[in-house]
Amino acid sequence: MLHLDLTVNYGTHYVQYQNYCDTFTWHGQQYAESGTYSFDYLNDYGCASSDTLHLTITSGVDTAYYVTACDSYSWNDSLYTESGIYLYDYSVIGSECTNVDTLYLTINHSTAAIDSVTACDSYTWIDGQTYTESTYGQTYTLTNLAGCDSVVTLDLTIHYNSSAAFYDTINEGETYLWSRNGELYTEAGTYFYNYATEHGCASTDTLYLHVIAAHDTNYYVVRGWADDTVMGFVVVHPDTVIAEYDAAIVVAVPHGGYRFLHWNDGDTHSVRVVVVTQDTTFVAFFERVLNIDSPDEFDFSVVSERGHITVEGSGLAGRSVVVYDVQGRIRHRADSPADRLSVDAQQWPSGVYFVQVGRYPARRVVLCR
Repeated sequence: MLHLDLTVNYGTHYVQYQNYCDTFTWHGQQYAESGTYSFDYLNDYGCASSDTLHLTITSGVDTAYYVTACDSYSWNDSLYTESGIYLYDYSVIGSECTNVDTLYLTINHSTAAIDSVTACDSYTWIDGQTYTESTYGQTYTLTNLAGCDSVVTLDLTIHYNSSAAFYDTINEGETYLWSRNGELYTEAGTYFYNYATEHGCASTDTLYLHVIAAHDTNYYVVRGWADDTVMGFVVVHPDTVIAEYDAAIVVAVPHGGYRFLHWNDGDTHSVRVVVVTQDTTFVAFFERVLNIDSPDEFDFSVVSERGHITVEGSGLAGRSVVVYDVQGRIRHRADSPADRLSVDAQQWPSGVYFVQVGRYPARRVVLCR
Protein backbone atom coordinates (compact mmCIF):
# COMPACT_ATOMS: atom_id res chain seq x y z
CA MET A 1 0.00 0.00 0.00
CA LEU A 2 1.32 3.41 -1.05
CA HIS A 3 0.81 6.66 0.90
CA LEU A 4 1.04 10.12 -0.77
CA ASP A 5 2.63 12.85 1.34
CA LEU A 6 1.94 15.92 -0.82
CA THR A 7 2.91 19.55 0.03
CA VAL A 8 1.54 22.27 -2.27
CA ASN A 9 3.37 25.67 -2.30
CA TYR A 10 2.10 28.80 -3.97
CA GLY A 11 3.59 31.72 -5.77
CA THR A 12 3.50 35.10 -3.99
CA HIS A 13 2.25 38.48 -5.18
CA TYR A 14 2.95 41.72 -3.29
CA VAL A 15 1.54 45.09 -4.27
CA GLN A 16 3.24 48.37 -3.22
CA TYR A 17 2.10 51.98 -3.51
CA GLN A 18 4.93 54.52 -3.30
CA ASN A 19 5.12 58.34 -3.59
CA TYR A 20 8.66 59.54 -4.02
CA CYS A 21 10.51 62.67 -5.01
CA ASP A 22 12.57 62.56 -8.25
CA THR A 23 13.59 58.79 -8.16
CA PHE A 24 12.76 55.46 -6.45
CA THR A 25 14.85 52.25 -6.35
CA TRP A 26 12.93 48.95 -6.34
CA HIS A 27 14.55 45.54 -6.55
CA GLY A 28 17.82 47.17 -7.60
CA GLN A 29 16.17 49.15 -10.41
CA GLN A 30 15.90 52.96 -10.30
CA TYR A 31 12.71 54.54 -11.58
CA ALA A 32 12.36 58.30 -12.39
CA GLU A 33 8.82 58.30 -13.79
CA SER A 34 5.44 57.52 -12.37
CA GLY A 35 3.87 54.21 -13.45
CA THR A 36 2.96 50.59 -12.59
CA TYR A 37 5.88 48.20 -12.62
CA SER A 38 6.15 44.38 -12.18
CA PHE A 39 8.94 42.17 -10.87
CA ASP A 40 8.93 38.39 -11.55
CA TYR A 41 10.91 35.97 -9.44
CA LEU A 42 10.88 32.51 -7.77
CA ASN A 43 10.04 32.65 -4.15
CA ASP A 44 11.69 30.61 -1.44
CA TYR A 45 9.56 27.62 -2.39
CA GLY A 46 10.59 27.81 -5.98
CA CYS A 47 7.21 29.05 -7.09
CA ALA A 48 6.84 31.68 -9.78
CA SER A 49 5.95 34.99 -8.13
CA SER A 50 5.29 38.55 -9.27
CA ASP A 51 5.26 41.87 -7.30
CA THR A 52 3.54 45.01 -8.51
CA LEU A 53 4.67 48.63 -7.80
CA HIS A 54 2.30 51.54 -8.22
CA LEU A 55 4.78 54.45 -8.27
CA THR A 56 4.11 58.21 -8.19
CA ILE A 57 7.15 60.42 -8.85
CA THR A 58 6.96 64.14 -8.02
CA SER A 59 9.57 66.86 -8.42
CA GLY A 60 10.45 69.91 -6.30
CA VAL A 61 9.77 73.43 -7.65
CA ASP A 62 12.66 75.88 -7.62
CA THR A 63 11.68 79.55 -8.09
CA ALA A 64 13.97 82.56 -8.51
CA TYR A 65 13.03 86.11 -7.45
CA TYR A 66 14.93 89.22 -8.54
CA VAL A 67 14.21 92.21 -6.28
CA THR A 68 15.61 95.75 -5.94
CA ALA A 69 14.60 97.63 -2.76
CA CYS A 70 15.50 100.72 -0.76
CA ASP A 71 17.23 100.26 2.63
CA SER A 72 15.59 96.90 3.51
CA TYR A 73 13.39 94.09 2.19
CA SER A 74 11.16 91.62 4.01
CA TRP A 75 10.95 88.09 2.54
CA ASN A 76 9.47 84.98 4.14
CA ASP A 77 9.38 86.61 7.60
CA SER A 78 13.03 87.70 7.41
CA LEU A 79 14.28 91.28 7.04
CA TYR A 80 17.30 91.82 4.79
CA THR A 81 19.34 95.06 4.75
CA GLU A 82 22.19 94.02 2.45
CA SER A 83 22.39 92.89 -1.13
CA GLY A 84 22.92 89.14 -1.64
CA ILE A 85 21.52 85.75 -2.68
CA TYR A 86 19.17 84.17 -0.16
CA LEU A 87 17.57 80.66 -0.14
CA TYR A 88 14.29 79.48 1.34
CA ASP A 89 13.55 75.71 1.59
CA TYR A 90 10.07 74.38 2.23
CA SER A 91 7.84 71.36 1.65
CA VAL A 92 4.32 71.24 0.31
CA ILE A 93 1.78 69.19 2.24
CA GLY A 94 1.21 65.87 0.45
CA SER A 95 4.55 65.95 -1.33
CA GLU A 96 7.85 64.32 -0.37
CA CYS A 97 9.78 66.97 -2.28
CA THR A 98 11.57 70.03 -0.95
CA ASN A 99 11.04 73.29 -2.84
CA VAL A 100 13.81 75.89 -2.97
CA ASP A 101 13.10 79.59 -3.62
CA THR A 102 16.07 81.82 -4.41
CA LEU A 103 16.07 85.59 -3.81
CA TYR A 104 18.52 87.69 -5.79
CA LEU A 105 18.36 90.93 -3.76
CA THR A 106 19.84 94.35 -4.53
CA ILE A 107 19.62 96.89 -1.70
CA ASN A 108 20.00 100.59 -2.53
CA HIS A 109 20.17 103.21 0.18
CA SER A 110 18.43 106.47 1.00
CA THR A 111 20.58 109.58 1.33
CA ALA A 112 20.49 112.74 3.43
CA ALA A 113 22.09 116.14 2.95
CA ILE A 114 22.12 119.63 4.46
CA ASP A 115 21.53 122.59 2.14
CA SER A 116 23.41 125.50 3.72
CA VAL A 117 22.27 128.81 2.22
CA THR A 118 22.97 132.47 2.96
CA ALA A 119 20.61 135.00 1.40
CA CYS A 120 19.55 138.63 1.64
CA ASP A 121 16.07 139.58 2.90
CA SER A 122 14.29 136.43 1.66
CA TYR A 123 14.92 133.07 0.02
CA THR A 124 12.67 130.73 -1.96
CA TRP A 125 13.67 127.10 -1.38
CA ILE A 126 12.99 123.92 -3.35
CA ASP A 127 9.79 123.40 -1.34
CA GLY A 128 8.33 126.53 -2.98
CA GLN A 129 8.20 128.41 0.34
CA THR A 130 9.70 131.89 0.69
CA TYR A 131 11.54 132.38 3.99
CA THR A 132 12.24 135.82 5.44
CA GLU A 133 14.00 134.72 8.62
CA SER A 134 16.92 132.42 9.36
CA THR A 135 15.80 128.86 9.97
CA TYR A 136 17.09 125.31 10.36
CA GLY A 137 15.32 122.00 10.14
CA GLN A 138 12.90 122.39 7.23
CA THR A 139 13.08 119.22 5.12
CA TYR A 140 12.21 118.24 1.57
CA THR A 141 12.35 114.75 0.06
CA LEU A 142 13.80 114.15 -3.41
CA THR A 143 14.63 110.91 -5.25
CA ASN A 144 18.31 109.98 -5.64
CA LEU A 145 19.89 108.22 -8.64
CA ALA A 146 19.19 104.84 -7.05
CA GLY A 147 15.48 105.61 -6.86
CA CYS A 148 15.46 105.98 -3.07
CA ASP A 149 14.52 108.93 -0.87
CA SER A 150 16.99 111.77 -0.57
CA VAL A 151 16.06 113.98 2.40
CA VAL A 152 17.43 117.53 2.22
CA THR A 153 17.51 119.73 5.34
CA LEU A 154 17.59 123.51 5.00
CA ASP A 155 20.15 125.50 7.01
CA LEU A 156 19.26 129.07 6.09
CA THR A 157 20.88 132.31 7.23
CA ILE A 158 19.04 135.50 6.27
CA HIS A 159 20.78 138.89 6.35
CA TYR A 160 18.86 142.10 5.79
CA ASN A 161 19.41 145.22 3.76
CA SER A 162 19.91 148.44 5.72
CA SER A 163 18.00 150.84 3.48
CA ALA A 164 16.98 154.06 5.22
CA ALA A 165 15.16 157.29 4.44
CA PHE A 166 16.43 160.81 5.16
CA TYR A 167 14.32 163.98 5.15
CA ASP A 168 15.90 167.42 5.05
CA THR A 169 15.20 171.00 4.07
CA ILE A 170 17.43 173.86 2.86
CA ASN A 171 16.72 177.41 1.82
CA GLU A 172 16.91 178.47 -1.80
CA GLY A 173 20.53 179.24 -2.72
CA GLU A 174 22.02 176.94 -0.07
CA THR A 175 24.02 173.77 -0.73
CA TYR A 176 23.27 170.47 0.98
CA LEU A 177 26.00 167.90 1.67
CA TRP A 178 24.63 164.40 2.08
CA SER A 179 26.98 162.54 4.37
CA ARG A 180 25.92 159.15 3.02
CA ASN A 181 27.57 159.64 -0.37
CA GLY A 182 29.47 162.92 -0.01
CA GLU A 183 27.44 164.54 -2.81
CA LEU A 184 26.33 168.21 -2.89
CA TYR A 185 22.76 169.17 -3.80
CA THR A 186 21.19 172.57 -4.47
CA GLU A 187 17.82 171.49 -5.89
CA ALA A 188 14.85 169.79 -4.34
CA GLY A 189 14.43 166.16 -5.25
CA THR A 190 14.68 162.55 -4.27
CA TYR A 191 18.21 161.15 -4.30
CA PHE A 192 19.47 157.61 -3.88
CA TYR A 193 22.64 156.02 -2.55
CA ASN A 194 23.16 152.37 -3.44
CA TYR A 195 25.56 150.20 -1.49
CA ALA A 196 26.04 146.73 -0.04
CA THR A 197 26.04 145.79 3.65
CA GLU A 198 28.88 143.85 5.26
CA HIS A 199 26.99 140.68 4.33
CA GLY A 200 26.64 141.74 0.70
CA CYS A 201 22.97 142.73 0.82
CA ALA A 202 21.99 145.42 -1.68
CA SER A 203 20.68 148.51 0.12
CA THR A 204 19.43 151.92 -0.94
CA ASP A 205 19.34 155.06 1.19
CA THR A 206 16.90 157.70 0.02
CA LEU A 207 17.18 161.46 0.57
CA TYR A 208 14.00 163.52 0.33
CA LEU A 209 15.33 167.07 -0.02
CA HIS A 210 13.01 170.07 0.13
CA VAL A 211 14.16 173.54 -0.93
CA ILE A 212 12.28 176.49 0.52
CA ALA A 213 11.98 179.16 -2.18
CA ALA A 214 12.23 182.82 -1.27
CA HIS A 215 8.51 183.28 -1.84
CA ASP A 216 7.66 179.97 -0.21
CA THR A 217 7.03 181.43 3.22
CA ASN A 218 3.41 180.47 3.95
CA TYR A 219 3.09 178.26 7.01
CA TYR A 220 -0.08 177.26 8.76
CA VAL A 221 -0.98 175.85 12.12
CA VAL A 222 -2.73 172.50 12.35
CA ARG A 223 -4.10 171.83 15.82
CA GLY A 224 -5.73 168.77 17.20
CA TRP A 225 -7.23 167.95 20.57
CA ALA A 226 -9.77 165.71 22.22
CA ASP A 227 -13.16 166.96 23.26
CA ASP A 228 -12.52 165.18 26.56
CA THR A 229 -8.83 164.53 27.40
CA VAL A 230 -9.88 161.86 29.88
CA MET A 231 -11.13 159.78 26.96
CA GLY A 232 -8.24 160.23 24.51
CA PHE A 233 -5.83 162.52 22.70
CA VAL A 234 -4.85 163.66 19.19
CA VAL A 235 -1.47 163.38 17.44
CA VAL A 236 -0.52 165.75 14.61
CA HIS A 237 2.37 164.65 12.39
CA PRO A 238 4.94 165.78 11.39
CA ASP A 239 4.42 169.10 13.23
CA THR A 240 1.74 171.55 14.21
CA VAL A 241 3.32 174.24 11.99
CA ILE A 242 3.28 173.00 8.41
CA ALA A 243 4.22 174.57 5.08
CA GLU A 244 1.44 175.31 2.64
CA TYR A 245 0.38 172.35 0.48
CA ASP A 246 2.31 169.90 2.61
CA ALA A 247 0.42 166.93 4.04
CA ALA A 248 -0.35 166.46 7.71
CA ILE A 249 -1.58 163.34 9.45
CA VAL A 250 -4.02 163.75 12.32
CA VAL A 251 -4.66 160.67 14.46
CA ALA A 252 -7.28 160.20 17.18
CA VAL A 253 -6.04 157.87 19.95
CA PRO A 254 -8.54 156.74 22.65
CA HIS A 255 -7.52 155.82 26.17
CA GLY A 256 -8.36 152.40 27.56
CA GLY A 257 -12.09 151.88 28.00
CA TYR A 258 -12.97 154.48 25.36
CA ARG A 259 -13.36 154.55 21.60
CA PHE A 260 -13.23 157.17 18.86
CA LEU A 261 -16.53 158.41 17.42
CA HIS A 262 -15.92 161.24 14.92
CA TRP A 263 -14.21 164.56 14.25
CA ASN A 264 -15.79 167.95 14.58
CA ASP A 265 -16.46 167.98 10.81
CA GLY A 266 -18.31 164.63 11.00
CA ASP A 267 -15.55 162.46 9.52
CA THR A 268 -15.40 159.05 11.23
CA HIS A 269 -11.89 157.96 10.21
CA SER A 270 -9.51 158.02 13.15
CA VAL A 271 -6.59 158.70 10.77
CA ARG A 272 -6.88 161.90 8.69
CA VAL A 273 -4.52 162.96 5.91
CA VAL A 274 -4.99 166.63 5.01
CA VAL A 275 -3.28 169.00 2.58
CA VAL A 276 -2.58 172.23 4.46
CA THR A 277 -3.88 175.46 2.91
CA GLN A 278 -4.95 177.32 6.06
CA ASP A 279 -4.93 177.21 9.83
CA THR A 280 -7.05 174.21 10.82
CA THR A 281 -8.30 172.75 14.09
CA PHE A 282 -9.44 169.15 14.47
CA VAL A 283 -11.44 168.05 17.52
CA ALA A 284 -11.86 164.34 18.22
CA PHE A 285 -14.93 163.05 20.04
CA PHE A 286 -14.82 159.82 22.04
CA GLU A 287 -17.25 157.74 24.08
CA ARG A 288 -17.00 155.26 26.91
CA VAL A 289 -17.14 151.59 25.96
CA LEU A 290 -20.10 150.40 28.00
CA ASN A 291 -19.48 146.69 27.51
CA ILE A 292 -15.82 145.96 26.94
CA ASP A 293 -16.58 142.25 26.57
CA SER A 294 -18.92 142.87 23.68
CA PRO A 295 -17.92 140.87 20.58
CA ASP A 296 -18.00 144.18 18.70
CA GLU A 297 -15.00 145.37 20.73
CA PHE A 298 -11.52 144.52 19.56
CA ASP A 299 -8.00 145.14 20.82
CA PHE A 300 -4.77 144.60 18.95
CA SER A 301 -1.05 145.21 19.26
CA VAL A 302 1.44 146.57 16.72
CA VAL A 303 5.21 146.00 16.88
CA SER A 304 8.10 146.65 14.49
CA GLU A 305 10.99 144.20 14.31
CA ARG A 306 13.61 143.31 11.69
CA GLY A 307 11.92 145.07 8.80
CA HIS A 308 8.43 143.73 9.53
CA ILE A 309 5.37 145.33 11.12
CA THR A 310 3.39 142.72 13.03
CA VAL A 311 -0.27 143.19 13.94
CA GLU A 312 -1.78 140.72 16.39
CA GLY A 313 -5.05 140.37 18.25
CA SER A 314 -7.75 137.84 19.00
CA GLY A 315 -10.34 138.31 16.26
CA LEU A 316 -7.98 139.97 13.76
CA ALA A 317 -8.72 137.33 11.10
CA GLY A 318 -10.94 138.76 8.36
CA ARG A 319 -10.50 142.40 9.42
CA SER A 320 -9.09 145.05 7.09
CA VAL A 321 -5.55 146.21 7.96
CA VAL A 322 -4.25 149.49 6.46
CA VAL A 323 -0.75 150.93 6.99
CA TYR A 324 -0.14 154.66 6.30
CA ASP A 325 3.19 156.48 6.08
CA VAL A 326 3.73 159.99 7.40
CA GLN A 327 2.75 161.46 4.02
CA GLY A 328 -0.61 159.74 4.34
CA ARG A 329 0.09 157.27 1.58
CA ILE A 330 -1.29 153.78 1.93
CA ARG A 331 1.65 151.38 2.10
CA HIS A 332 -0.34 148.22 2.72
CA ARG A 333 -3.99 147.24 2.60
CA ALA A 334 -5.29 143.69 3.06
CA ASP A 335 -7.73 141.55 5.01
CA SER A 336 -5.84 139.58 7.65
CA PRO A 337 -6.03 135.80 7.02
CA ALA A 338 -5.38 134.98 10.68
CA ASP A 339 -5.17 136.54 14.15
CA ARG A 340 -1.56 137.49 13.41
CA LEU A 341 -0.42 139.43 10.34
CA SER A 342 3.22 140.20 9.47
CA VAL A 343 3.67 143.00 6.91
CA ASP A 344 6.95 142.93 4.99
CA ALA A 345 8.33 146.49 5.28
CA GLN A 346 11.94 145.75 4.44
CA GLN A 347 11.85 147.98 1.38
CA TRP A 348 10.14 150.87 3.18
CA PRO A 349 12.04 153.89 4.51
CA SER A 350 12.65 154.04 8.24
CA GLY A 351 10.26 156.33 10.06
CA VAL A 352 6.81 156.63 11.60
CA TYR A 353 3.84 154.63 10.30
CA PHE A 354 0.21 154.32 11.39
CA VAL A 355 -1.70 151.02 11.44
CA GLN A 356 -5.50 151.00 11.33
CA VAL A 357 -7.62 147.86 11.75
CA GLY A 358 -11.15 148.24 10.41
CA ARG A 359 -12.59 151.46 11.83
CA TYR A 360 -10.76 151.11 15.11
CA PRO A 361 -8.32 153.83 16.18
CA ALA A 362 -4.94 153.73 14.43
CA ARG A 363 -1.78 152.76 16.29
CA ARG A 364 1.56 154.49 15.77
CA VAL A 365 4.67 152.42 15.12
CA VAL A 366 8.28 153.34 14.37
CA LEU A 367 10.11 151.32 11.72
CA CYS A 368 13.86 151.16 12.34
CA ARG A 369 16.73 149.34 10.62
